[in-house]
Amino acid sequence: MRLSDRDKVLVVAFGNIARGDDGLGIRFAEYLSNEHLDNVDIEMDYQLNIDLSVDLLNYDKVVFVDASINCKEPYEFYRINPEPSIAFTSHSVKPEAILAVYEKCFGTSAPETWILAIRGYQFDLSDNLSEKATKNLLEALDFFTKKLLLEKEI
Repeated sequence: MRLSDRDKVLVVAFGNIARGDDGLGIRFAEYLSNEHLDNVDIEMDYQLNIDLSVDLLNYDKVVFVDASINCKEPYEFYRINPEPSIAFTSHSVKPEAILAVYEKCFGTSAPETWILAIRGYQFDLSDNLSEKATKNLLEALDFFTKKLLLEKEI
């Protein structure tokens, strides 16, 4: 992801902080909000829903941040594209489906979108991150903020 000084970026973090490492996305957003980045807005939620497609308006880049039980350590960062999906529930909406809804509703291409998946290990009933997940979170934050602030290229 290459950023210019004019790009508006939306970070969408989601997860459940009462389920241990499932809260990695929310913790990421909490830390990132302390950076006070002018061109970055942050949205946090328990889970994704298709209404989020409206929130993508007026952004050049979008980054979804969530915990992952199977990504490589310490995190993975990759681009995604719109992908319509048919599901019987709205409780498991994928970011790719939100992009597809955006394009369908607004008749224009979705913003350039990325996933930052942070490796988690313990998804039990706890409001604490595991030691390994905390280390991964700090590495993901370092990667994201350095690239965003210094190099303007991710």
